[in-house]
Amino acid sequence: MSTNTLVNLLNPANSSDNSVIIPGGPTLSYAAYADEIERVAGILAGAGVKPGRPVSIIVPNSLEFMVLFLAVARAGAVTAPLNSAYTVDEFKFYMEDADSQMAIVPPAITSVETQPTLSAFQLLKHHLTDRRLR
Repeated sequence: MSTNTLVNLLNPANSSDNSVIIPGGPTLSYAAYADEIERVAGILAGAGVKPGRPVSIIVPNSLEFMVLFLAVARAGAVTAPLNSAYTVDEFKFYMEDADSQMAIVPPAITSVETQPTLSAFQLLKHHLTDRRLR
């Protein structure tokens, strides 16, 4: 039986070994990566994320995405990544179909900026707020 599981990869014999190396970006040890996943999972649980229910992640491929993807799973929820290029109708369809309990978007999306996709994110944010009130 293989021991190459996610849990085993995040708990190597030498936790100071690098697990994430992004060219021109950050380098994290296994221990730091696992700690960040646990920290974010705790934040998600504290925000009311329910185990077994989907959480949509609308974040570009990055270290943040990697941490969020695993933190959602660690919190017991189902990770449901969405493409940031989706239209408003596509966001609504996928999030309603999955019955997402939360959407995680980059911080810049929550402020007023002039980006081509911002109006879609603003509508998505409004749609999510309406769903939470039900």
